[in-house]
Amino acid sequence: MRYRLLLSCCWFSYRSDPITLVPYNAVKYLSIQDIFSLQFIANDFKAFIKVKGIDHVRTSPHYPQSNGKLERWHKSLKSECIRPKTPLNLDAAKRLVSAYVSDYNHHRLHSAIGYVAPADKLAGKAPEILANRDLKLVEARQLRAQRRQAQLQLSTDA
Repeated sequence: MRYRLLLSCCWFSYRSDPITLVPYNAVKYLSIQDIFSLQFIANDFKAFIKVKGIDHVRTSPHYPQSNGKLERWHKSLKSECIRPKTPLNLDAAKRLVSAYVSDYNHHRLHSAIGYVAPADKLAGKAPEILANRDLKLVEARQLRAQRRQAQLQLSTDA
């Protein structure tokens, strides 16, 4: 299964995958969505997305509704990372954002992709994680049923 990706950084390196790719569910193709801008027209970027098999989808300038997922990402970044912690210089801001992005991609569960971390979804671990959750739910139901039976047994014996 392939995912649509949002690229939330302007910096791009041809030799490594961008760090801030954020997947979301229910899309059948791989694409990068951005506001029409010059940094995404560079030949290196075009070569990279061609090699990776990614479609480049452009949105209208000065129309944030067409780029809602990325706008939501920026809102979360500002409200959960930048504003509460208030970095005093650029290096502190880079550290904060880097830690937030790592947590967002590797630890935070996202409802749009079945309460799985994006890194796990991209790595193909989602079916295994969901199967483990289902197994735990079955075990918990059985345990609750056993406890209810024991309580009923105690109340009928008394």
